[in-house]
Amino acid sequence: MSLFVTFAPTLLLYLGAFSCGWAGGGGAAVLVPLWLAFVLWHVVMRPGDWPRERAYWTVAVGLRAGLSVVVMLFLAGACLTLGRGLFLLAPLPLPVWVGPLLALMATPLQRLVYNPTKAARIEAFLEDAVAQIDGKTTAHDAAAAAAAADVRTALGQGRTDLHALAQRHGPAPVLDALSALQDDGLLSPPLARALIAWACDPALSLDLQGLEAPYVTLSLVQDDAGLVIDFAHACITLLEADPEAFWDCPSNRMLRQVQQRHAATEAAAAVRALRVKQLCLTRARMSQSRAELLALMRESADNPAP
Repeated sequence: MSLFVTFAPTLLLYLGAFSCGWAGGGGAAVLVPLWLAFVLWHVVMRPGDWPRERAYWTVAVGLRAGLSVVVMLFLAGACLTLGRGLFLLAPLPLPVWVGPLLALMATPLQRLVYNPTKAARIEAFLEDAVAQIDGKTTAHDAAAAAAAADVRTALGQGRTDLHALAQRHGPAPVLDALSALQDDGLLSPPLARALIAWACDPALSLDLQGLEAPYVTLSLVQDDAGLVIDFAHACITLLEADPEAFWDCPSNRMLRQVQQRHAATEAAAAVRALRVKQLCLTRARMSQSRAELLALMRESADNPAP
């Protein structure tokens, strides 16, 4: 039943084209909006076939996209023709414009109940889990290395949109590729700033949870005083927006070492502010834990075990 509910809006595409022909519609006046509705569905629900960035448009991708447009035109025309044939036998008392309207409603309705990007992430996560259970970590490592190599190639071409690269290849390969660039001394300041903005973006905190992206970021930029200042400010903003990101941030010991490295500079003051923020969060957590413990002890005293 859940599968039917998920993909039921897709039927509106074909029902709209069919009912349009059955109501007597025909020709380019109705075929064009129907075709656009079919193409819109394909673009939104098959994002992997329609890259959002020009760098990913190769000849093969363009040919595949063009073929998809032709197929969508054929499907729209076929449904319209079938409905037109039924119109000759028993006309449907329905305005012609209802058909294109139904077809155009298919995409937003299905997008409400089905997120193709999220589904792809879940599928990748499940495949990774199954591979680890089956002991197929070698293939997984090879795929991760290949993804990191693809990301590094894109970065070498001047790409700095790390969020887009992470959506396409996953955040872990992006961090691996940036670490490899730093090891080779090729991590440029603009790319480092893009890394800071991405790793400390509160809107992406949940997506990056568990990868220790802020910690990795500081380890890559800790030698540059200007970048350290940018990181400290961004990390404070992240912690204010999402205190749970505390676990992915650098430890107090690491921050102290970076502060000592840039002693008597603005970078040291910025890192100290970040340390204070983290220590305040730690104190707040300890106070909360103590309050919860006292409440539990009072509850146990009021309700002793039999």
